[in-house]
Amino acid sequence: MLNKLVAEVWRRRKPGLRPGAVAANNATQQLLRAVQLVGQGELTAAHAICVALLASDPGLADASNVLGVIALRRREFALAVEHFSEAVALVPDNAEFCNNYGSALAGQWRTEEAIAAFRRALELEPRHPRAHPNLLWLMTMRPEFSAEERYLEHCRWAEACAEGFRIPERDFENGRDPVRVLRIGYVSSDFRTHAVGHFIEPILAHHDRRNVVPVCYSNSRAEDAATERMRAHAAEWRDIAALSDDEADALVRQDRIDILIDLSGHTRGNRLLVFARRPAPVQVTFLGYQATTGMSAIDYRLTDALADPPGAERYYRERLYRLPCNLWCYLPRFKTPDVNPLPALRTGQVRFCSMNGEARFNAAVIGAWSRVLIRVPAARMFLGAVPHGEFEKRIRDEFARHGIGEARLEIADRVELPEYYKLFAGVDIALDAFPCNGATTTCDSLWMGVPVVSLAGDEFRSRAGLSLLTAAGLPHLIARSADEYVDIAAALASDVPALAELRAGLRERLRVSPLADIGAYVAALEEAYRVMWRNWCHA
Repeated sequence: MLNKLVAEVWRRRKPGLRPGAVAANNATQQLLRAVQLVGQGELTAAHAICVALLASDPGLADASNVLGVIALRRREFALAVEHFSEAVALVPDNAEFCNNYGSALAGQWRTEEAIAAFRRALELEPRHPRAHPNLLWLMTMRPEFSAEERYLEHCRWAEACAEGFRIPERDFENGRDPVRVLRIGYVSSDFRTHAVGHFIEPILAHHDRRNVVPVCYSNSRAEDAATERMRAHAAEWRDIAALSDDEADALVRQDRIDILIDLSGHTRGNRLLVFARRPAPVQVTFLGYQATTGMSAIDYRLTDALADPPGAERYYRERLYRLPCNLWCYLPRFKTPDVNPLPALRTGQVRFCSMNGEARFNAAVIGAWSRVLIRVPAARMFLGAVPHGEFEKRIRDEFARHGIGEARLEIADRVELPEYYKLFAGVDIALDAFPCNGATTTCDSLWMGVPVVSLAGDEFRSRAGLSLLTAAGLPHLIARSADEYVDIAAALASDVPALAELRAGLRERLRVSPLADIGAYVAALEEAYRVMWRNWCHA
């Protein structure tokens, strides 16, 4: 987004301004300074610059746009909508403004309007680097879009943006030896404290260097303690955030990577257009996204037999490789609090929760949660990742439509990880979202002693709970219909002593389950890489 901000400001500068010119256009220079400050996290200073610019020139759309970006960073979505709508009103044919407006609308649970804004951005700029991925992500979260619709939209993105880079007969200098040590490249912007970083870190730590040499390509300037741990686990580390797609392509080829792994899909910070250039003989997508990339240049998608059952192939451009184990392997990110006794024993009432991100909320899931609360009249519901403001109001209104008043709802916005883990001490049962299940939140809940009720559907996005709960030895928590989902949740809440016993043993159950067997998991993953490599060697 920041690169696009710079590009927009520079493209629409006043005539005569040249790169490096001293104060040739003070407004442009001030805007570029504000963008730079946003990139450095100095949001207050950037905000002051833009407010001053708008005071002297209310028609400066770029300043309104930057203010909108600042509001998004602060999760002030109503304010972001206001600023972006001003920018769009001033320059209605600007694709970047329309895309940003859509992002802010999505943050207010105004999904239809957000989709319309993303589609408008694509009308104006069909190859806009964020509008189509934003549309794809929102479609993946929403229940109203069928698997077929979403598959075709992903393929449309690929045809418009990726397929033109494909070099059909690219020569590779990688030796076709099926048994040699493999150089595996992992590409992500999430080698940090992030859901994907959490799952990839133990993989990097447990790779057998007699089989694979892990090379990390980091597409983020944001680093933290998790980044440093992963850097230490990698055999080689490459920072590619400042590289163009062509430069990153050349670097991967220079590194003689045998198998290149995409960990992002269409999420923010992806480098799918590097993969489109085919820098490695074998290319795979893994972990970071709930659907196909839509690209012919990605050979495989790693999955498991429960997450992607037979017949799922028709919704993927990639070839499915089903691991013999669960797709995910879970180890806690750091020292977590001990599991405390069941809160309901102390309070006398069950407290349900959802820690799922706001993108997974929809009318159907709120309807099911409301039915659970009606079945368990004394219970309350805690939502742990809902933006305050308009989004929260809409959520409360939706519950009210089903007869659930404000007194039975507790709503909080996201918090940092240490505080997030502490939240589980006050809840008894987690209710998974659907049709797009959680993954990290499900694992975290189980680790903290909180059983998770999940509704399994017929495609990947709604089968993460099925896969995880089966691996954890908790198949009785998996529903096949909304009615069964409500029944399971209500039954759990009706037997507090049994719930307390389940909580007390849940962490140890997870610890000894296949879900936490990192040695077996990495061995299966390396065997998958070996099979993919042999296939290429013998092609």
